[in-house]
Amino acid sequence: MKTAIKYFLFSITFLFLSPKSQAQLYNNFDNSQDFQVVIDYSDSINIWQIADAAKFHDFVSCGNYSLVTDSVNNYPKGDTSYATFRIDSISNFYNWPFVIMNWVNLFQFDSLNAGGWIEISYDSGSSWYNVISDTNSHAEYMGSHILDTLKNGEKTFFWGKSDGFISPTTQNNQWSYEGICWSMSDTASLFAKSEVIDFRFVFWSDTGAAEQLGWAIDDISFFPSFIDFLGNKSKPDNELLDVYPNPVKNTLFFYDKSAESGSKNIRIVSADGKEILRKNTSQSNIELDLSQMESGIYYYIFERGSEKITGKFIKQ
Repeated sequence: MKTAIKYFLFSITFLFLSPKSQAQLYNNFDNSQDFQVVIDYSDSINIWQIADAAKFHDFVSCGNYSLVTDSVNNYPKGDTSYATFRIDSISNFYNWPFVIMNWVNLFQFDSLNAGGWIEISYDSGSSWYNVISDTNSHAEYMGSHILDTLKNGEKTFFWGKSDGFISPTTQNNQWSYEGICWSMSDTASLFAKSEVIDFRFVFWSDTGAAEQLGWAIDDISFFPSFIDFLGNKSKPDNELLDVYPNPVKNTLFFYDKSAESGSKNIRIVSADGKEILRKNTSQSNIELDLSQMESGIYYYIFERGSEKITGKFIKQ
């Protein structure tokens, strides 16, 4: 299953109808490594490894190598570990409006007593910022989970239960998709003005945390996009539009709660902006058949007159 997801994530980055798609960067820890992930093995408590995530095999099929918190043992109590990588060609993205970082992961943590996040540095590692709460750049989380806060105060991609094996994605033996989108048109953004940016995956466990399997990461990619996934909406979605269920297996429902009549346009797009489906209608209750779409994260663009509402959903 991971192979299929790996192919999906790898292939969508090459769907741009432009030579600029060469700006895409990718690391699957096997045969494609456009950038290197560095682990400080001199740090005796650093449990990150680039290895076969063998301990996850009882739950989901893994490929050859992944970035994993110890390939055999559960994570220990009271640990903080880092795996760092550098993107030294941000200028390749300068002519694009948005840049997306994608990856897939598996995880099992002790609620919010343990977990992980991604940090970003604009000064070669002197200062680090959690990408979710970083005020230096305009970025938005695009992943398949609800953001939460660990007990050490750090924002995390994993919601309160923080157990990948009871989430909808891994119940179906799939790696879950995660993503961050940065705006390159934000003139105040350090991301949009930097030539070299460092990132690091941070794992943390509290001294009282139960020792669980931990975190496995694969298929990290950076690629440009024309689609604004940061959202341009005049009012919150729930004031104008209901979209459900999410995640969705077959039929996605849209309910336009405005009193406005006239034509409505709905587009479904993949992460790189490829249009998957389009529907024009004047109805307020709208159904879209998504049963033939592959599993993954998608985005809807709902347009009514001059108004546009965007959002993301998971196709199971």
